[in-house]
Amino acid sequence: MKKLRFDRLGIEVEIKADKADFFDVREFKNCVRISRKGARIATVLKDSKVVISDIVHVICYKGRVVVFGDAYIEAGGLSRVFAKDKSCVLAFQGAEVRAGGRVKVRALDNSRIVAGGRAEVFLEGKSIGYKKSHSRAKMNKLDSRAKVCDID
Repeated sequence: MKKLRFDRLGIEVEIKADKADFFDVREFKNCVRISRKGARIATVLKDSKVVISDIVHVICYKGRVVVFGDAYIEAGGLSRVFAKDKSCVLAFQGAEVRAGGRVKVRALDNSRIVAGGRAEVFLEGKSIGYKKSHSRAKMNKLDSRAKVCDID
C-alpha cells in the first residue's frame, strides 16, 4: 500500500493494490497524473481524494478525476468524473459524470450524467441524464423519478 499527499494541490492518492510500484504518480502544475507502463489511468485535479484498489479500480471521494481506458470508477458525494473510452462508472450521492466513447454509467440517488458518443446510461432514483444531440448515447430509465433531457 502506498499513500501520497500533494499539499500544494490538496490531493491525496492512496494505492491499495498489491503491486503499488507498477503505478507512476507524477505531480504537474495543476494536477497529478497516474499512469502504468506509459498508459494514462487517471488525472486527478485540485482538492481530491482518490483510492486505487487494484490495477484499474478508482474510487473518488471528493474532487475531480479524469479517467481513460478500461477502468471501473465509483464516485460519490461531490465527485466529478470525466470518463472516456470503455470505462464503467457507478455514480451515487449527487456525483456528476461526463461520459464519452463507450462508457457505461449506472446513476443512483440524485446523480447527474452528461452522455455523448456511444455511452450507455442507467438512471435510478432522482438521477438526471443529459444526452448530447447527434450522439448515439442510450439513456435507460430504471425508475419513474429519473429524467432524460436533450442538450446541444
